[in-house]
Amino acid sequence: MSTSLKEDICGVTIPGTLVADIKRSRVEQCLPLEVQYACLHWVEHFRRSDAQLRDNDYVHQFLQKHLLHWLEALGWMQKISEGILEIISLESIASAVNCLSSYGFIHDLKRFALHNRIGIEQAPLQVYHSALFFAPVTSIVRRQFSNKMPWWIKRGPEVEANWSATLQTLEGHSSSVSAVAFSPAGKQLASGSRDNTVRIWDAATGATLQTLKGHSGPVRAVAFSPDGKQLVSGSEDNTVRIWDAATGATLQTLKGHSGPVRAVAFSPDGKQLVSDSEDNTVRIWDAAMGATLQTLEGHSGWANSVAFSPD
Repeated sequence: MSTSLKEDICGVTIPGTLVADIKRSRVEQCLPLEVQYACLHWVEHFRRSDAQLRDNDYVHQFLQKHLLHWLEALGWMQKISEGILEIISLESIASAVNCLSSYGFIHDLKRFALHNRIGIEQAPLQVYHSALFFAPVTSIVRRQFSNKMPWWIKRGPEVEANWSATLQTLEGHSSSVSAVAFSPAGKQLASGSRDNTVRIWDAATGATLQTLKGHSGPVRAVAFSPDGKQLVSGSEDNTVRIWDAATGATLQTLKGHSGPVRAVAFSPDGKQLVSDSEDNTVRIWDAAMGATLQTLEGHSGWANSVAFSPD
């Protein structure tokens, strides 16, 4: 990679050039398959080798010289999310062997990549422009590559001194988000929106894994099953839907409420499901069959939340 990667490797010149505007054949010509493979898997190969990560070793030096070239290449390959996973893996290696200098650089790199993922995915040359210019003043990546900032920008924007507490901003919904939930393992995140869709995100990279469409009204509630394999959503279309979290396919559409559904929850064993609605009722469903097991009446107003007891 040290001999292959360089700035503007596809020769597009214009910083705002979009990935969508470049033919894949051109990308493959500039980034042969063996180089693409190396960009995606070099960290894994390093992990499996007998080599030890040390401060100022060849890995550290590669990142100090070719980091932006690597991110640019991943952008043209449309593999930024996979690259972020490689960075997270490298960070864990650096942490385990107590390489303070390398760890600090890689940790800052992770924040830099997560913060700029969407921009680099869309226009890879922005890694040398907006990504650097809007990085915090104390960012190690910004300081390391300050000479890469365009000379023709005489006055840069005012930026924060340090990275903020926000790790990621997930963009994709076209309307406000009404509900969110983590999968039990914490690796995925689901969000329900007033755009009538549910999105499942990779919690590590921020990439959209699935966009679930089927509701005809805003989605008010989402929850994962205990094993993380299914997702339930409640909507203002008066229905509850159970989805396959891996494929995005609708497994069940549960009908019975006469008003918008405001909250949903799986039982601890995943066999039952509960929902409440603006029709002032709570329903318990068979999660496998989609049949109503109980309709609980008694509230004189909307219920806003539901939960199963541990047993």
